[in-house]
Amino acid sequence: MIARIALVVKLALPKETLINRRNTGFASAVITIFLLFSSPTYAQTAKAVAAKAFPSLVLLVIQDGNGQPISLGSGFYVGSGLVATNVHVISGGASGTAKIIGRKETLSISGVAALDRANDLAILEVKGVAGPVLPLADSDKIAVGDEIFAVGNPQGLEGTISQGIVSAVRKLAGRSILQITAPISPGSSGGPVLDASGHVVGIAVASYRGGQNLNFAIPSNHLARLLSQPRSSLALSTIKPPSAGAAASMGGKGGEGVVATNLVCVPDMAFLGEFNENWRCSFSLVNKLKSPVSRVRYLVILYSKDGQPLDTKEGSLPGPIRPGLALRPVEGTSPSPYSFMVPTAVKRISARTEIRVLDYIIAE
Repeated sequence: MIARIALVVKLALPKETLINRRNTGFASAVITIFLLFSSPTYAQTAKAVAAKAFPSLVLLVIQDGNGQPISLGSGFYVGSGLVATNVHVISGGASGTAKIIGRKETLSISGVAALDRANDLAILEVKGVAGPVLPLADSDKIAVGDEIFAVGNPQGLEGTISQGIVSAVRKLAGRSILQITAPISPGSSGGPVLDASGHVVGIAVASYRGGQNLNFAIPSNHLARLLSQPRSSLALSTIKPPSAGAAASMGGKGGEGVVATNLVCVPDMAFLGEFNENWRCSFSLVNKLKSPVSRVRYLVILYSKDGQPLDTKEGSLPGPIRPGLALRPVEGTSPSPYSFMVPTAVKRISARTEIRVLDYIIAE
C-alpha cells in the first residue's frame, strides 16, 4: 500500500520538485497521504471487531432475593449456553438475566458452570437462544503497545466499543493483569477485550479508583484454563465476592440501576372529617444509570409490626426517566396526585412500607 501511494505522488509532482525536494516535500507528501489513509483503516478495523463481537455480547442484570436489580454487567459467549463474566458482577445475587445485544429476548441465568475467584472469572449457564462463541487468543503473546478494543455495556449503554492499547502487562497481588487505555466503566465489567482480529485477549475487570485512564483486564489464558476444568452447577445465590487480589481490590458493583425513594403518605383530604377512608402515598423512582430507562415495574409491600406482609400493590411507570433524574408515578390528580392509596384500616396496623423495583428497560 505504501509503495502504491508513493508512486501516485511521484507521478503527480512536478519534475523540479522531485529533483530539488526529494528529501523534504516528497517525503512530507507521502507521510501526509499515508496518515490520511490510516484513519479509514482504523475505522474499518473497529467496525469489523464490533460486527464480530456484538452478536456474542450480553447485558447482565443481577437481582437480589426480592427480585430487585442490584448489579449490571457484561458477558460474552464462550460455549453453547455458556457466558463468561466477572465474579464481582454476580456476587450477592439470587437470580439474573442475560440479553444479547441487538435482540429482544431476555434469557435466564440457570446457574454457574465454573468459578475462578482468585482471577474474578465466572462462567454462567444461560438458557435459551445462544450467541456465537468468541475465540480466545493466547494472552502470553500480548505486548505493550498492541491495539485492543473493549466491548461492553458501560452504565447499561448496550453495545459500546472503545479503542486503546495495552499500556502495561503487570503483576498485581501476585497475579498477571493487563493495563489498557480503552475506557472501562461500571457495566463494562465482564466484557471482552479483543485484538484487531476479533480474538479475546482479556476480560474487562476494573478501573483504578482515583486514577486517570487506568483500566485493567484479566488475561484470556486464565479464562482458557477455567474452560478446560470440569464443570459444576452452582446456584447463583451461593456465589461470594472474589478472593483478595488485584481484581477484587479494584472491582465493584455494576450500578444500582433504578431505586425507589422519598415515600410520603398523607390523609386523603377529600374524605377528611367524613370517612377518612384512604391515605394518599407517593414516591420517586430515581434513575442512577447514564442512559434513559422506561417501563419501570414496581411492587409496594406493606408490613405489620411483626414483619408480616399486609398488602401489596403492583404498578408501572412508562417513563422515560432521564439519566440521574427521577419521576413520581401518578395515579390521581384530585385533590392531589398520588402513586398509590392505602386504606386507613391497613395504615393503622402497618409499620413499614417497602417498594421494590421489579424490572425496567434501558431505552435506546
